[in-house]
Amino acid sequence: MPQVCADVDGNVYCLFTKYSDSDTLKPEDGITQADTDFGPLSFGRIWGAKSSDGGDTWGDAVQLVDEANSIHQNMRYIAAANYNGNDAVNILYQSTPDVPGVCIGVNSDHNTWQNADMLHWAIPTEAFPASKSIFFGPEIEIVIQSTVGGYDFADIGDAGSASGEIIVKNMGDQDLTVTGIFAGDKAFSATPVNFTVAPEGEQVVTITFSPKVSDAYSTYLAIPNNDPNEGSIGIPLQGKGSPTSAVNDMDLQKPAVFMLEQNYPNPFNPETQINFTIPGTGHVKLEVFTALGQLIDVLADEDMAAGLHSLTWAPQNVPTGIYFYRLTTDMQSSMRKMILMK
Repeated sequence: MPQVCADVDGNVYCLFTKYSDSDTLKPEDGITQADTDFGPLSFGRIWGAKSSDGGDTWGDAVQLVDEANSIHQNMRYIAAANYNGNDAVNILYQSTPDVPGVCIGVNSDHNTWQNADMLHWAIPTEAFPASKSIFFGPEIEIVIQSTVGGYDFADIGDAGSASGEIIVKNMGDQDLTVTGIFAGDKAFSATPVNFTVAPEGEQVVTITFSPKVSDAYSTYLAIPNNDPNEGSIGIPLQGKGSPTSAVNDMDLQKPAVFMLEQNYPNPFNPETQINFTIPGTGHVKLEVFTALGQLIDVLADEDMAAGLHSLTWAPQNVPTGIYFYRLTTDMQSSMRKMILMK
């Protein structure tokens, strides 16, 4: 329930109610309707932030009533005066002691009829920090102009290669650092692979599809980054086509029987089986990565004969989560995603 106002010098103030997940009704409070089907009932606090440049940048958002005087108080429905002096911001608000406002986990109000107090408060402007010292970190967002959730090059025929673009945006308030973008198949590449995006900035990344053999391709593009909530984003990539005539005729004559199958079972616990087929004798590497692109296990790193192979991954001391496994030969590479559930 945000409210915005200003003082005579043009400073902008935003007042809002923030509900607490630590101050909730408990059965021992002895208050009616302490329990609901939606979770604990929460009480509201008055918070605010100040901008000295018309709203372009803001100081820290802070709780304006100290916690000791906020316990079991539901302060909401704030109304702020349009114009204020330089010493105080004037607001009216509703307070209902011992009656919570919302259920944690849902958006709707908790409907309780109760007599409420309407209070006036002239908040000292010095209570609002003038600058920002608390940062929430980088927040990555990917904009793709192709298929929803991924990039599909479709069938490029014998063109040899095709390119497309994705946009990496930073919606956070600290620098976003992307390190080592890589694809699960050598037919796909990205440029640039390392870069930094300032808050509210963006970076165009070019993805190039250059088929090594005549085949349909399906893999992932991994974008490791320092977003604390994302870590590494996997974007599905698809395409079909043939190499250019410049490719060695011997390569074109090789049977296109390279295949990395989906692990089974998936999700899995405690182990899973990975099957793959290679068209000819050669060196094979099967690796397992975390969602951040960190190598955590090597299941194979040796010469193998052509044909179907099967390996088992039984991770030890590895937490629940999403992992990627990548198969690499002298000619091709492919990657798939799997889920460990403990």
